[in-house]
Amino acid sequence: MQRHAETIDSFVNDRLSDIAVVAREQPRERLEDPAFLRQLSTCSARSITAPFVDIGLVNADGIQVAYAGPFNLIGADYSSAAWFAEGREREHYVSDVFAGLRGTPHFIVAAARGQGSERYL
Repeated sequence: MQRHAETIDSFVNDRLSDIAVVAREQPRERLEDPAFLRQLSTCSARSITAPFVDIGLVNADGIQVAYAGPFNLIGADYSSAAWFAEGREREHYVSDVFAGLRGTPHFIVAAARGQGSERYL
């Protein structure tokens, strides 16, 4: 069991590194571009090492302002979600597994970034 737990931890940490690089290296305007997010999502869907179901940008108010993936989550309000509150307070965040707005088990891998006076995930 210990080896499996270490494998899962390593996998999640690798995904966190992937997201952190994107957040750090890309300007906000690019992260708001649905075509760019679709490209990231498509690349990860083809990769065994980065299987993100979807990717999005959530503003400081908790509103999903950009999204690429199979769900209708543009405009979703995460302002009262526990993962959003935790993610805002940290540079990087990985949630526990939960159902959320999707109604299916998943977890959030988030990297926070500030641009000017605004912080987003």
